Amino acid sequence: MRARVLVSAFLLAAAISTTGAGGASKTLHPARSGAANFPDESVSIVTEGLSAVSGHDDERIAELARAYAASGLPRVLPVAGLGPIVNARDLLHMRGIDLAVFDSDIIAYARLDSALAGVEKRLTQVLKLSDKTIYVVAAPDVSGVADLAGKKVLALGTDSDGHVTASTMFSLLGIPIDLGSADLANASKALVSGSAKALVLILGPGETLPALLPIDKGLHLVAVPPSEALDKVYGRTTITDAQAPGLVAPGGVATLRVASLLATYTWRPNLYRYGPVQQFLLALPQVIAGLRTGESADFWRAVDAHAAVPGWQAYDGAV
Repeated sequence: MRARVLVSAFLLAAAISTTGAGGASKTLHPARSGAANFPDESVSIVTEGLSAVSGHDDERIAELARAYAASGLPRVLPVAGLGPIVNARDLLHMRGIDLAVFDSDIIAYARLDSALAGVEKRLTQVLKLSDKTIYVVAAPDVSGVADLAGKKVLALGTDSDGHVTASTMFSLLGIPIDLGSADLANASKALVSGSAKALVLILGPGETLPALLPIDKGLHLVAVPPSEALDKVYGRTTITDAQAPGLVAPGGVATLRVASLLATYTWRPNLYRYGPVQQFLLALPQVIAGLRTGESADFWRAVDAHAAVPGWQAYDGAV
């Protein structure tokens, strides 16, 4: 079952503790230092949650939580996030958030969003969970991404991984776009009517293009051209007809891939969540070894704690 825990008991307790006598509100963002003795040894992980197309990575984090519980290890509390932008802010500022799942281009995106300035110094990589593929679904009259200059391009949600990737990718390409958001049904209608010229989708391993995308209306995938700026953020891959039947020309379409990461704050020994996070990380190798024999073995065998991800540094205490 897809993780849909909006607020864990841990976070609820933290929220209650912020209201003093007489209902006076206290800050939700305490200092990251000066509280070495934190009583709760569980850790929380903010997942892609409500912004995800399929919940693929949410399900894997739920598996991770069950594996920790079954082994008598410190509890892992999945919390359904509101998208990569909010997840990054929560990891930086919200009490009780220890780790988060988001795509690796959040650091490049932060250069476009002043609210996330400096995240490259404060967020670190724990695991590369998977590679996701970037699909640019275009209207019939669009022959390449250059044709999208000044045109309406859609993502599924204003804080979604598609929004982050579309903003980042077109900025790095030097192509100004009019970025909007819509749900999948309305995005499909907009592409067919011509009121939007492209839709940016991000799909993980084993995920297929949604059935709501019509393949008989001239919609097609367009290639993302090579770029030195893009190569500093993304990897490259090719989409085949098997991955997008009816939308791909013979020989496939060149595009980008983005890493899905489990990340954490740059905890240090004097910071109040350092101990619980270290306990979680020390147990992680044995937990992943067990998951590699379970129902999602293929996914967990591909998880890599040592992958070099552009723009990211590994956490000092990572496995």
